[in-house]
Amino acid sequence: MSFDPASRIYSVACKNGAGVSFPVSKIRELRKASDRDIEAGYITPSGDAIHWDNLDARYTVAGFVSRIFGTREWMQELGKIGGSKTSGAKAMAARTNGQKGGRPKNRPADAVAPKKSTRTYAKRKS
Repeated sequence: MSFDPASRIYSVACKNGAGVSFPVSKIRELRKASDRDIEAGYITPSGDAIHWDNLDARYTVAGFVSRIFGTREWMQELGKIGGSKTSGAKAMAARTNGQKGGRPKNRPADAVAPKKSTRTYAKRKS
């Protein structure tokens, strides 16, 4: 584990060569913590979590990753990246959709008429 105070990037390296680095601003308990407090983090004896005693923060590997990559902010970033990509297929789909009149205009929910049922019912004999 290492922490770079200049960039405020925390890095964790695993024995198998895998690792993860992240800005401490992505972890609520670390955002406003001092460099000294952040550097005091350690991997628990079982090896499944990172603990900061002085910040009362502990993250399992799964919780840690979901905290960084499962947030609304992260998903919005992914959406921006995906939405900004261009390809021939995307351009073709946009042209095809444009020929059909484009995206429908937004209407308030109360302006949408309920669908009529197409189901027919037979009369029961009494």
